[in-house]
Amino acid sequence: MALLLYDLWNDPYCLHSVHEEHPNLVEKNTAFLTKRFEAHLALGRHFTKSGNAVLTPEQLETLRSLGYIR
Repeated sequence: MALLLYDLWNDPYCLHSVHEEHPNLVEKNTAFLTKRFEAHLALGRHFTKSGNAVLTPEQLETLRSLGYIR
């Protein structure tokens, strides 16, 4: 996985990566993001499928309004 850095002030469309100019930031942020990703994977292991849960009409509408279901 390669981490790309962009100077959003001077390159708001992210056309030119500056990762080669800032290897220290790449290393620091790669370590941070890797640690966060591993923590999220560990957290995800605590959740299982709910099976055949019956949802109320209000719950279904909330899920629809949030875009989770159609």
